[in-house]
Amino acid sequence: MNTRFGVRLLRLKRHIVTEIIGVFLAVVVALILIITSFQFAKLLAEATAGKIVGDAIYNLLFLKAINLFVLLTPFAFFIAVLISLSKLATDNELIAMKSVGYSDIKTYEAIFLFAIPLAGIILWLTLFILPDILTLNYQLKQKAKEESKLSIIQPGNFRTIGGNTTVFVADVDDNTFSKFFVWQRLPGSESVTAAVNGRQYTKDRDRFIELYNGSRYSVADDKTSSMMIFERFEVLMPEIKPPSRIMRLKAIPTSELMNNPTTAYRIEIQRRISPAISILLLALFAPLLVQFNPRENRYGKFAIAILIYALYANSQYIFQAMIYNQWLPIVPGIYSAHIIFLAIIILWMGWRHAANKADGD
Repeated sequence: MNTRFGVRLLRLKRHIVTEIIGVFLAVVVALILIITSFQFAKLLAEATAGKIVGDAIYNLLFLKAINLFVLLTPFAFFIAVLISLSKLATDNELIAMKSVGYSDIKTYEAIFLFAIPLAGIILWLTLFILPDILTLNYQLKQKAKEESKLSIIQPGNFRTIGGNTTVFVADVDDNTFSKFFVWQRLPGSESVTAAVNGRQYTKDRDRFIELYNGSRYSVADDKTSSMMIFERFEVLMPEIKPPSRIMRLKAIPTSELMNNPTTAYRIEIQRRISPAISILLLALFAPLLVQFNPRENRYGKFAIAILIYALYANSQYIFQAMIYNQWLPIVPGIYSAHIIFLAIIILWMGWRHAANKADGD
């Protein structure tokens, strides 16, 4: 008899976990698709304007999606638990579960059966995978920008290449063009070159512009000048240099952060651990907002839940800024937001327990 009862409780637990996982996947995928669609439009506009090469768009979107998964997971998990439990409450399933001995503790066990592995995955991603993803994203975007500067000479636009060369052409047909103008700053001099037409080509990985029927005017730093009329003239364009690995704070490997315990690095470590902590605290908090009375307005609870989550998430950034401004010590640092939220959860649980006990009396 006890074995049969235990099997039923296990099925109920599996039912709750399945509901939460299904809703979580739907929510997080929907949010990622919405945000990446805006990002796609932005990247497409940059590619159209010649700021990046079009071939890099999908790689950048993929890297962005991985970053978004980490950022959105705590919120998506919170909403998934709320939706799943609210649905069970509306269908009177939670009340039926309680009547057969499925307590609140069992409900929490089901939630944490998914929350703990999810928090572990997010912690692994934020500590070991995401820094490399952010570095790769930055390098790819910088390379796309550099390549775009030399990939196409666009008609009717002034293009600055490498910071010391500005190019303008009136018409372009494949790799040939007409009415060409280029300004260059070289060591010790500046020059302006104009030509009736020309073409661009690549030789030994160097990019050249070959000009026909034009003139070149140069001015040296000592104010001496020279002018040249030519029928054919070659200009070497700036070399595409692979972007250096800029060690932005979010892209620094966690091992390096641990070995160099400066204030900024310690804050960054706390920031990387925070999403996993948030998932566990939200797993504690979400069931407290669920309505058991199907006639009550459950949508009001969703508005309150989103507001509370926004305050909780923003408080982490506020504490981070306070540490940078030396208004708060590094310990507990960003964890102050989690400690305050945990205190609110404990007080809420105590109030709810007292209210349920009073109703029972």
